[in-house]
Amino acid sequence: MILSGFFEIISLVSVVPFLTALTNPQEIWNIKIVQILSKSIGLLSPSDLLLPTTLIFSLATILSAAIRLTNLWIYGRLSAAIGSDLSCNSYRDTLNKPYGILIQENSSDIISKTTNDVAATVIVINLTLQLAASFVVIISLLASMILVNWRVSIFACAAFSFSYLTLAYFSRRRLLQNSFVVSNAYKAQIKSLQEGLGAIRDVILDSRQETYISIFKKADKPIRFRQAESQFLAAFPKYAIEALGILSLAAIAYVLSLSNNQSSNVLPVLGTVGLGAQRLLPAMQQSYSAWASIKSNNTALKRVITSLENPYKATNYSLSNTKANLFNHSIKFLSVNYKYNNNSEYILKDLNLEIKKGERIGLIGKTGCGKSTLIDLLMGLLEPTDGKILIDNQELFYTNNVLNLLNWRRLISHVPQSIFLSDKSIAENIAFGLDKDSIDFERVKYAANIARISEFIERSKDGYASYVGERGVSLSGGQRQRIGIARALYKESEILVFDEGTSALDNSTEKEIMNSIYELGSNLTIVIIAHRLSTISKCDRLLLLENGKIKNDGPPSIVLSNMN
Repeated sequence: MILSGFFEIISLVSVVPFLTALTNPQEIWNIKIVQILSKSIGLLSPSDLLLPTTLIFSLATILSAAIRLTNLWIYGRLSAAIGSDLSCNSYRDTLNKPYGILIQENSSDIISKTTNDVAATVIVINLTLQLAASFVVIISLLASMILVNWRVSIFACAAFSFSYLTLAYFSRRRLLQNSFVVSNAYKAQIKSLQEGLGAIRDVILDSRQETYISIFKKADKPIRFRQAESQFLAAFPKYAIEALGILSLAAIAYVLSLSNNQSSNVLPVLGTVGLGAQRLLPAMQQSYSAWASIKSNNTALKRVITSLENPYKATNYSLSNTKANLFNHSIKFLSVNYKYNNNSEYILKDLNLEIKKGERIGLIGKTGCGKSTLIDLLMGLLEPTDGKILIDNQELFYTNNVLNLLNWRRLISHVPQSIFLSDKSIAENIAFGLDKDSIDFERVKYAANIARISEFIERSKDGYASYVGERGVSLSGGQRQRIGIARALYKESEILVFDEGTSALDNSTEKEIMNSIYELGSNLTIVIIAHRLSTISKCDRLLLLENGKIKNDGPPSIVLSNMN
């Protein structure tokens, strides 16, 4: 930026000798040092000065433009690098949030912050760099103009500055309002997209396309119109002040002509001031436009800054490939209570429970009784509001025991009712989260066989390399669920958790899969939420939950008979 300002001075100051050489070369030739230097390089008369002064002026102009272009390229690169850091940090912050906080946030708000708000912040960073560069250029140009004629320069600067400051004062509030509206409208726009696409079957069945288009339009229209208004507020001074600049130049020319009878003396001064004004106005306009755009993105910038100031830091523990030897005896819940926030009711109340290693535990109860919450606590995703969870008598949630919590989660495989599948191959979905090069294909095939999905895969055109489509759209519900089971088995975990994980399977397939899983080994601990009695019939114990408490705990036959 400083180098750019320096060459602006050189290029503008070089206008004076250039124009003087055009109109009155003798005036330059009369300068003693000019004569000495000219004769040393073979220039013998005033008319010979025209070519070197033209070359000096041209070279200074080219270097000034080249440095400004280089700066522009650097600003873009720097802004892009910072933007990538911000975007990744925002996403990292989201993924590192405690599960209990994350499930209470709106996904459209998270997506908007990670994409639109960060994009707006990158624009602000780039504009801030351009604003700083414009200030350097403005100061350099003013310094050059003052060297030529300080009265004219101060007049021009005062007139232009007053015009832009007045415009900034009156447009500031409107730009901030637009910033707030656009940022919130982006969240609403993403939300409408998610809801329309997420419920696409119902939308088509009920012919609700226009309803969702209308919702989208209500969010989209304010974005477009407010952005257009902000762009207008940033750009419109250019045309008004350009006219003011031309009128000012005409007035300056008239005043200079009256005060100086020799037009040859007026022309260099007028030419320098005119060129200075021609460069000064775009620099001022760029400064104003950058300021207006920064104000237009103010709300998005604040959201990103808030996120950066209060990050959920990732743990820096490096976990080895070998699973920690944490669980050898039992899991204990001691007087555990849980509620999702301070204003809600307790989901689990005074829960006391022990699960021994290798046990098969079934969880049953009405919807909303706390079964899934109990499993989330067991997996270390939620921390008890009160009470303790002990693994082999070691407290799971303990301030200085984060490494144990991370290692504990690695011992668990989870099969939810709704399986998320990425738009990748079947093998990559079974070995979820691993690069292709890191996948153990023998283990993939073994897990697929236990999950009773291997036959279907091998019949497919590309076998394990077959793509499943976004969210597994090319598979049936039962096939998706079996891939989810294979994914859990691929991990070779010590604890296997089914949260309605076989609900989409027919009775015979479910029976085959569960029989195979039960035979995997006596050290595998299994916890199952299921409504089918056939799924939990081979469990060692059944826990009947009612209103957040364990009402009954015992062998399946006894618990089920008491229910009847």
